Amino acid sequence: MQRGPGLTIVKATAVTLEGRITLEDFGLWKDSQIGPLRKIVEFAHSQNQHIAIQLAHAGGKASTVAP
Repeated sequence: MQRGPGLTIVKATAVTLEGRITLEDFGLWKDSQIGPLRKIVEFAHSQNQHIAIQLAHAGGKASTVAP
């Protein structure tokens, strides 16, 4: 029997710079952002875990400046 999480979900990840919910959001709008996220996925898979990502765009409420 194996214990631990069955699924890990990576927090809201912006699909465009302008569509971030907050300044600290993960991003996935340019190729250079793939590598760091790939490391997270590879680690999860090495632990026999499933992983998902929540893609997000804040629409008209997007925030690209600090409050």
